[in-house]
Amino acid sequence: MDEKQDAVVVEQQKQVNGVAYESLPETTIAVSRTHERQFFQKDTYSPANNEAICDWNTGAKFINPRRSYLTFVVKSVGAGSTITSLGRGSVMNFIRRVVVTSRSGTELSRTEDYNILMAKELRYSCTSDYLSTFATDLMGYKDDGTLLDTAIPEAGRRFIIPLEMVSPFFCGDGKTMIPPQAAAGLRVQLTFAPFEQAVAGIAGGASSYTVDGISFHLSTTMMVDSWQRQLAMESARDGLTYSYPEWHTSQSSTAGSNLSIEVRKAVARALSAYVVTKVGADSTGADNMESDDWKTTSFEWRLGSMYPSQQPLKNAEESYFIAQSMSDGGVLDCKRPNGVSKTYFDSGDGIIAVSLERNDVMLNGVLNIGGLPTNNSRVLSVNATFSDAVAKTHFVFMKHLRVAKFYVDNVVIAE
Repeated sequence: MDEKQDAVVVEQQKQVNGVAYESLPETTIAVSRTHERQFFQKDTYSPANNEAICDWNTGAKFINPRRSYLTFVVKSVGAGSTITSLGRGSVMNFIRRVVVTSRSGTELSRTEDYNILMAKELRYSCTSDYLSTFATDLMGYKDDGTLLDTAIPEAGRRFIIPLEMVSPFFCGDGKTMIPPQAAAGLRVQLTFAPFEQAVAGIAGGASSYTVDGISFHLSTTMMVDSWQRQLAMESARDGLTYSYPEWHTSQSSTAGSNLSIEVRKAVARALSAYVVTKVGADSTGADNMESDDWKTTSFEWRLGSMYPSQQPLKNAEESYFIAQSMSDGGVLDCKRPNGVSKTYFDSGDGIIAVSLERNDVMLNGVLNIGGLPTNNSRVLSVNATFSDAVAKTHFVFMKHLRVAKFYVDNVVIAE
């Protein structure tokens, strides 16, 4: 063995035996990191003037969405009044729509029925520990779906929503920062929900709510000049590729015991889909974020000529397992159970779910990109039957991958 090989062996042995005391090389290309606040056009909003707009002014800085958040104060309207419950949801109940557009006006993401979607995503995607700590303390989540840990009084209560939960655009691929070509001049538009939909319990004659002191708190990073130039050249030449999930939302109503829905959205990679079924009108005395009790006697998804399940599912136990499989949580991973038990699934959290991944690689917290294409000739459809024949409203959420290329002055949606 020559001296070079011998040195390599010695270095390997030092690492394995824990006796390597050399200083680690400098790996960062960041100059500084700061937290910056981005303010909305107004300081106070209500369901009556429910459109809130914020234009980001971040310059040449990169944004880390995992360390950024949206914050605001919710106040109950009415002398001595209190909002006592948000049901199965959280502070996200107060937001009905989220739209993200680039500075050139290109719509990057639109999430309709955001509060209904996130009431399910929060419980299916987050661990029980997360729900009982951060989500409870800062997002107004309550595990039993009855009362807030701290009610929302007339004086108000401040909440925090992690930026990744505000819009799927901010999720990215789970490991990439938002480049300045995307962040600078980015517009985020929030539409607040009607009072009757957002809350599930009131006291003292509460008649509405207001949102005060709303702002984004962004974790920004400035890179060294050489890397700024390199990325600017790449953006001008080929564009910076930014991948992120997106939700397509549609609604359907039924009066009988049969459901048949077709999703005709054309996408390059559909990842998953599910149906949330609700009964009755929104009311401050009801949990408007819960699903109807599980009364599905049979359901089957189809994509073109492909059937994700070879036979229709006809019992709650298998339906519960499929829902957990789609979200990669609960019964599939004993180390990270989510907030949906079988009891909750049967009474308030039930969804008609399907995974459209082409492979079986499910990586926690990482964007899967093995979805299937949908178009007019390859329609995603679901058929279901229920044990009762009452009027129902069905919200269909299809998750798909979107790829954007950010250039110096504009953005192109590639998929």
